[in-house]
Amino acid sequence: MLSGIPVREGIDYEPLWRFLKFTDNNLGDPFEPGTYRVNPHTLEREVIEFFAELFRAPREFRGYITNGGTEGNIHGLYLALFAVRACETN
Repeated sequence: MLSGIPVREGIDYEPLWRFLKFTDNNLGDPFEPGTYRVNPHTLEREVIEFFAELFRAPREFRGYITNGGTEGNIHGLYLALFAVRACETN
């Protein structure tokens, strides 16, 4: 079984092996140097900057690209928890 790839009996994934040397998601902070040889930091920063400008984010914006909607929703809830706690202490 391949971790992270939907696997079903009877499907030949051999033609896809050549693509597994590429990563489509950042490992770590896109604004910090990475240690992984293949990473899309530059592309990820460009996407984050595009949306920061589009939504008029504050100058000190941060972000990252998720693997999908579920991860994005979980991260959004995680950030909301900190925002609520910050409001409660003020």
